[in-house]
Amino acid sequence: MQHIKLIYSLLLCLCLAACGQAGADLRTVHLNGVDGTQKAIFQVELALDAPAWQQGLMQQKSLPSDQGMLFVFPEAAPRSFWMKDTLIPLDIIFFDSNGSLLNFKTAEPCRQDPCSTYASSAPAQSVLEINAGLATQLGLEAGAQLILE
Repeated sequence: MQHIKLIYSLLLCLCLAACGQAGADLRTVHLNGVDGTQKAIFQVELALDAPAWQQGLMQQKSLPSDQGMLFVFPEAAPRSFWMKDTLIPLDIIFFDSNGSLLNFKTAEPCRQDPCSTYASSAPAQSVLEINAGLATQLGLEAGAQLILE
């Protein structure tokens, strides 16, 4: 398990070094099931700093089914997201520092304050946002693996 954490950390460091800011380009994310079988591949925009974390997918009117946004944080911590000014429903998928899926929530756009929040079940280091319903459709469950290329 230690080698998985090391590989995940190295991939995150490489990605952080290669992308000075979110939106520079798209990266590939593989989602593998608990049994190791590949569940999906997404092209993701990276959110690597506070302005990108705050902006997220706000004001985006659509999202291709094979795309998303990956929020990468410098350390694992309890994470909470909301949908203020987000126009499309999303699955918010929380991953620990090993890239293991903790939990996910399907979130609807917030139409008025106060907005609902969606929290990780344990400290999360990365969060993937994809179109609502895809996590369930793919059969994702706790322990599934996120692999960032």
